[in-house]
Amino acid sequence: MEEIEFDFKDFLQLNDNITFLAGAGISVNPPSSLASAHMMMDAIIRFCCPENVYYDLIEKKAISGLKYEYLIGLFRDAMDKNLKILDYFTQTNKPNGIHKFLAEKVCQGNVVMTTNFDCLIEYALRKYDDKARVVITEEDFISHSNPVEMARKGINIVYKLHGSQRNVFSGQETRESVITTLDTIAKNKEGDIFALPQYERQMFKKACEERILVVIGYSGGDVFDIIPTLMHIPNIEQIIWIEHTSSQTISNKEPNSEIQQTQYDSNKIKIFSYKKTENEPENELQADHIKHKDELVDDVFDKHISVLDNLLYNFSDELNKKVIKIQGDTEKIISEGTANKIENAVGGTMRSPYDWIKKHFKQIDEGYKEYMAATIYFNYGRLKKALVHFKNAYKLHHQNNKRYMMSYDLGQIGLIYYQTGEIDKAIEKFNESLKISQNLQATKRVGEILGKIGNVYKHIGNAQKALEILDKSYEIHETLDNKLGMANSLGNISLLYLDTGKPQKALEYQKKAYNIDKQLNNMKGMAEDLGNLGVIFMRMGKIKEALEHLGKSRQIHKELVNLKDLATVLGSIGLIFMKTGKLNEALKKFNEAYNLHVRFKNYEGMSTQLSNMAHVYADTGKYENALKYHKKALEIDKKTKNSLGIADDLGNIGYIYVFLREFKESLKYYQESLKMHKQLENSRGVANQLTGIGNVYMRLKDSQNALKNYETAYKINEKLQNLEGMAEDLGNIGSAYLFMGDDEEALKYYNKTLQIEQKLNNMQGMASTLGNIGAVYRERKDYDNALKYFNACFGLSMKIGFQRCTLFALQNIKQIKDKQETD
Repeated sequence: MEEIEFDFKDFLQLNDNITFLAGAGISVNPPSSLASAHMMMDAIIRFCCPENVYYDLIEKKAISGLKYEYLIGLFRDAMDKNLKILDYFTQTNKPNGIHKFLAEKVCQGNVVMTTNFDCLIEYALRKYDDKARVVITEEDFISHSNPVEMARKGINIVYKLHGSQRNVFSGQETRESVITTLDTIAKNKEGDIFALPQYERQMFKKACEERILVVIGYSGGDVFDIIPTLMHIPNIEQIIWIEHTSSQTISNKEPNSEIQQTQYDSNKIKIFSYKKTENEPENELQADHIKHKDELVDDVFDKHISVLDNLLYNFSDELNKKVIKIQGDTEKIISEGTANKIENAVGGTMRSPYDWIKKHFKQIDEGYKEYMAATIYFNYGRLKKALVHFKNAYKLHHQNNKRYMMSYDLGQIGLIYYQTGEIDKAIEKFNESLKISQNLQATKRVGEILGKIGNVYKHIGNAQKALEILDKSYEIHETLDNKLGMANSLGNISLLYLDTGKPQKALEYQKKAYNIDKQLNNMKGMAEDLGNLGVIFMRMGKIKEALEHLGKSRQIHKELVNLKDLATVLGSIGLIFMKTGKLNEALKKFNEAYNLHVRFKNYEGMSTQLSNMAHVYADTGKYENALKYHKKALEIDKKTKNSLGIADDLGNIGYIYVFLREFKESLKYYQESLKMHKQLENSRGVANQLTGIGNVYMRLKDSQNALKNYETAYKINEKLQNLEGMAEDLGNIGSAYLFMGDDEEALKYYNKTLQIEQKLNNMQGMASTLGNIGAVYRERKDYDNALKYFNACFGLSMKIGFQRCTLFALQNIKQIKDKQETD
């Protein structure tokens, strides 16, 4: 990042392929004098939340990425079904100089888009062209889907990405368009302001392709949405970001350098350019090529430069695009960039949104304030604070006998306990919520809670109980013809069948879920279904189909700018690459997923991807790196008090110490993990750790203790109907018998393993077991049968790209043939 000379006026005159994107900040200056996004957020939180939460969120900025569109949606759901709050933006029809500038640009053939709820650009445009248009509704966007072509035809249009209450030019009431926007944003957990409907996304993409984008009026958390969205438009020509600055200082910072501050002159405009760095080499697999932050900190970006600078720098670096930031007073910047000087308006006192809300809305009770605060914290992953406020809300609602709200409070408390691994508490609270809802005859709510309870039992490995409850949930949704609930239930049942080794049943149910979501045009649901189908095909060893479905899922999530779920899909693709031995590709996908989780401070996702990267390093023999990454995952899970995650991390660390031949340390970590899984009543986790302990004893050549642990693990997995676990345990038991010289028993157990792997259609498992059977015949010196099984192992491994088994089979085939030739 360097300060440069740049003539904004010349730029505007010399370029005719400019698109403008305008945010709420453009309407602050008089005579418009409307509140900025930050002021509106301040007002909503002050009105809807307890005083201490207002201080935490506004003064302490506890949530850096809080979005005002999300808060307006929350306000709507709580007390304003008709979106009366939008009337605040209709208090004035007086555009300021920035609105007039943008209206000029429309008339000069440029494209102008805005997320603002006010109509001030339209009022300014009407003075230039009373036959101009504003695109607001779905029908409008479909009929004006190519903004560049419209501009070439001389049709003057403003595109309202978040809708508007009314069409200034036609007089049409269009409030429903805002409801559509808020519903779309609400479906995205973080309230992503660019979670646009499909018909708007297509227009937005066309407005940016091969054009220069000038961004104006955005600040704060908005940058987290805009720039990553633009990352998915690689043929955008250039970005110019106008950053309004009214503070006393402007930061002049370089990447990887100390922070420097210069006094801010209100008449001074600073202009910066971002340069792309040299491409990093992509040859061998090594830790230095990982581009994520090693330290676990809340500020996941380079502290030496601002969030905006970090994102602009990354955009320039990754897409090799020119990026310029103009920093200063926005109206002055605009004034210098236009032939018609903007006169500074005087007067126009700021219209206080808080006073306006107090005047037009009834004050909410303290219980609901606590619930609102808890919902905000929960939505942004601050589970500890969310739990405190949901408990406060429950106490107040209980005192006032507000039973429906009590059910919601308890349900959310249960969900938090579930996410933090406190399973007993989660089930207890879900059941309390269920009982209240049943007494209230709130049937839909009963179906939702049953779904949550079923997922808890699925998570801890109680498949029979989980299936029974999830079936009840589905039946309720079906009775109510709640198709969205039906799709969710079918998806959950599908994953349950997958976990219990019934991939064909899983496939059947997931396809049903997909068909319902497709019928509903639920793009997010379709993307999730496709991702789950990809995982099912992966478990079945159908790599081509798995990658095909995951690729479709990834594409939809990218189009929806649904980056959290995109991260999950990238992780699944990474797992396929890892299973097929493409370790560099796997590491890249895990790293991409990790960085997306970092952006949202999704610690559970970060921990998962760190563990995945550790597994890659373990597979390449880089055990110190593997240990380092597993310990980072443990650090994250401890920070978030994710008990289940901690237990898994301890087991993973124990696994790595086996390869480092530190068997005492390995047993210590496995025993800690085993103890935690028992406390959490996570039978699947208990079985996994017993298997790990058995592996340690095998390394210590204590085959009797190894066998004892393997057999105990098998009994647990058999009870859980976990066919995958059973197959692994049987294979381990076979290996223990082989070590003890009992090749007959070894062969018996390997054949049992093969039968289950064939039932599961687990190609990798089948290949590994064929190799193990070949090894038994090799030890017997029955080379004909050994070659038969090694050749089968080789053929199957080649078919699915399983490199480790391919090499194992080839080596054994060569050794046997060499021996036969020698003999």
